[in-house]
Amino acid sequence: NPIVLTEDNAILSGKVLNDNSQPIQLANLSANKGTVTQQAVSDASGSYSFNLSSGQWKVDVNKVGFASPATSTINLTVGQNLQQNFQLVPRANQVTGFIYKLVTNIQGQKTSVPFNGVIVSASPNAGQTITTVSNSAGQYTLSIGSGSWTISVTQSGYTSGNPAQMTLTIAQTISGIDFTLTPNPSSVSGAITDPGGAPVEGATISVGNLVSANSLSSGSYFLSLPPGSFSINVTKQGYVSPQSLTINLTPGQNLTGINFQLVQNAGLISGNVLSSGQPINNAVVTAVNGSSSVSVNTDQNGNYSLNVQPGKWLINVSKQSFITSANLSITIGAGQTSLTNNFNLVQNTALLTGIVKSGNTLINNA
Repeated sequence: NPIVLTEDNAILSGKVLNDNSQPIQLANLSANKGTVTQQAVSDASGSYSFNLSSGQWKVDVNKVGFASPATSTINLTVGQNLQQNFQLVPRANQVTGFIYKLVTNIQGQKTSVPFNGVIVSASPNAGQTITTVSNSAGQYTLSIGSGSWTISVTQSGYTSGNPAQMTLTIAQTISGIDFTLTPNPSSVSGAITDPGGAPVEGATISVGNLVSANSLSSGSYFLSLPPGSFSINVTKQGYVSPQSLTINLTPGQNLTGINFQLVQNAGLISGNVLSSGQPINNAVVTAVNGSSSVSVNTDQNGNYSLNVQPGKWLINVSKQSFITSANLSITIGAGQTSLTNNFNLVQNTALLTGIVKSGNTLINNA
């Protein structure tokens, strides 16, 4: 018997009208099913059309200056041609603002940056909730009717703070309704052991100068971190430090099983990093031996210590806005200590001079 294939196709069409049944041109329609989104725009007669697959679709309609209806849930079957009109009410109120998220860098400094793709909801005392999504600049706009409304934001992994309450009449524009989202705390945990599997107590597990912890008698450790990409370093005097491990944390993620192994009989290389006689905090000191590398960050006094396996190591120092140092070659044996391996970093700056003219006339105070 032949196998018959049926195309999974359905049509959703209709008009976008105002409250007097007049057509509305250039209204934006969005049909969503799971991760699939299709867009349409109404023409001069208010008509629109979607060519969709079967299933349940969520349809939103909006236009600046009009109050959007609530999201419509539409179920389509294979081959169906469904007519569906939408009504937009003119002279809507507009509520606008920006959505930001807090970001923490490795120095522990917090900054607010625009947050794209956050759902912003307007909920009336009675009736359907209206939603929109922040754009790449973090900006959102809600077109809503009169009455009392609660404006709130939601994003997985973030805490949004208090919603905004307001009472609107007709054709009002309310701006500056901004929200800053705080990421939920993340964490990293694991264990520090020697090659035989025995726990190593008192090892320092650190992420730059942002956070550090010492391993317990069981060898376990726990670090509380903001979301982001970080390098974890493990050190203990007399032990060879393992290579740094880069991790990526999402908001609220608890990353477990991040284990490290320390080997005894390390050589110790230490020193100081300065620039123009002043200590450089949080500079990255890297030691390379073949395919092996170990990195640590200088402390607030510019000091560093590297615990490495015996051998010949090339040491350099880097930090943003400074020229990376030349390599320093150090050969160290088991249990040896090499002190005063100091570096002086030069700021990566340049002087640009010239003359400002208009034609042949010199311009001062430009």
